[in-house]
Amino acid sequence: MMTNRDRTELLLVFVRSPRPGRVKTRLIARLGAHGAARLYRELAEQVARQAGRLERPGLVQRAVVDPPGAIEEVSAWLGPRFEAVAQRAGDLGERLSGAFEEAFDEGARRVVAIGTDCVDVTPVLLGEAFDELMRADAVLGPALDGGYYLIGLARPFPSAFERIPWSSERTLQVTRERLSDAGARIALLPALRDVDDEADLDLLIEAHPEPFGRAQCKRRR
Repeated sequence: MMTNRDRTELLLVFVRSPRPGRVKTRLIARLGAHGAARLYRELAEQVARQAGRLERPGLVQRAVVDPPGAIEEVSAWLGPRFEAVAQRAGDLGERLSGAFEEAFDEGARRVVAIGTDCVDVTPVLLGEAFDELMRADAVLGPALDGGYYLIGLARPFPSAFERIPWSSERTLQVTRERLSDAGARIALLPALRDVDDEADLDLLIEAHPEPFGRAQCKRRR
């Protein structure tokens, strides 16, 4: 069994229970509540498959689950590769901050967090993020909408999650400013697209007709 001393790297996958009406709400008008939830689950499973292929010494993979009561449910469909813990209460900044705090308290030296909206995250890219944290204090994966699909830290920077305009075109910019103000050396990964709205969905289907092309056929009736 791996001890805390062996857990040098921790990958956090923030995931929600795919409950209709609670996920991918900007796509409900097109897909319906159940269709949007189904798409969310397909996105999460794709990200989990890619993340699960990452193999590194001392790496632990953890699903950070919302709501807390869905831990068993999410564990069942993500599989045993991932530990499952509950997300803290609060806004996204508080939830991210709490997960990083717990990871560093457990002895992790490099911590990377991703969500489930970017299916172009690969094991190679995740490995690159951890490698960057051997040279830099922080690593960010810019999203094309102005946010980020990945954040990694080599030591605690609570200010990276404080007073951030979440879900806005300034999310990445302000996060970089907070990290720079705290003296962090920042590395950047390639920019990728999240799937949030109908335009993103159309591009996703074009790039990945299987399995996501099915979403086009499951519009709201």
